Amino acid sequence: MSLRLLLMRDGEVLCEIPLSPSDWPKEELEAELDAFREKLKRLFKTYSAMLNENRIRMLRSLMEDQDSTLSFREIMKDLQMNPKIIREHATRLSEAGFIETPSRGKYQISNTGRILFMTAGPALARIFDIIMEELRE
Repeated sequence: MSLRLLLMRDGEVLCEIPLSPSDWPKEELEAELDAFREKLKRLFKTYSAMLNENRIRMLRSLMEDQDSTLSFREIMKDLQMNPKIIREHATRLSEAGFIETPSRGKYQISNTGRILFMTAGPALARIFDIIMEELRE
């Protein structure tokens, strides 16, 4: 079985990734693994920011808002979180590139944050489920 991931934009393949080490030329796989070691710091920062239910709730609320912007008070009221917790989570999400503060007391999901949230969250979970199902067959 030869599974591959395709990343496409408007029907054009941007990247094709084999999911079996035997489908990679040895030198290419070694280069990918070396590059992966360097990228682990960024991945760790992204996932550690998402490993908290309150931060996920904040991101989801921002994604669902029409202009992707919520005030400190809206977050406090809608998510029933105390101010100190909101500040701590907002700092962590900001450091990981998920949110921006366009003005005092406002939080907005960044364009990068929107893509990070979707790829590191729902999209990756779906890909993982499909791969696990394929392995069972």
